[in-house]
Amino acid sequence: MVNRQVNKQDILEALTFIDKNGVPSNRRATKYNLYHNDKSYPPKYVLSIATKNATGRV
Repeated sequence: MVNRQVNKQDILEALTFIDKNGVPSNRRATKYNLYHNDKSYPPKYVLSIATKNATGRV
């Protein structure tokens, strides 16, 4: 279930975090990717970071 407290800014901050820190090998995408500015990101990992940014909880 998607946390309704997550907004666009939280997602963009998560993408910036991933650009700086990379994606852990156990959090890579297996089926789908999220594309932003010609880069691909694992959507579940993006959402987990964005939720942490929005709520302070994992």
